Amino acid sequence: MKFEIKKKAVLENLDKTLEILMTRIKKYFKNDYDINSINLVLEEILVNIINYGFPECDPGYFKVTLDFVPSNNYLFTKVTDNGIPFNMLEEEDPNIDTPLEDRVHGGWGIFFVKKLASEVSYKRKNDNNIIELKFTSSNNTAGETI
Repeated sequence: MKFEIKKKAVLENLDKTLEILMTRIKKYFKNDYDINSINLVLEEILVNIINYGFPECDPGYFKVTLDFVPSNNYLFTKVTDNGIPFNMLEEEDPNIDTPLEDRVHGGWGIFFVKKLASEVSYKRKNDNNIIELKFTSSNNTAGETI
């Protein structure tokens, strides 16, 4: 039920990593909205790690762990990286009521992560950023292995 992938945090690894992860996730999540939401969240987190996690050094790594709990229709996901400390949960949400022409650039990806995941938590441990996410499946097929 557990699956893990670890890659060097470079843009060239993004598409293949997401493809591998989504192939596993699609075994449980059948609803397109769920699948697309999870893909958007993982892509946003990984792109932020790749683009901002290693500003003054060689790229480190990111690791994504999937753990599906069929009895509860939950997918627990943990994204770990050894980049600079960054707790996205401390970032202020953009004001959605601001007219488009007055909106500030940036912050929307983190906003979507917070809104699309059922639960999001962050901790810094052993020089690693650890983001834990929980997604609830609205339509799954229990019994398959990730």
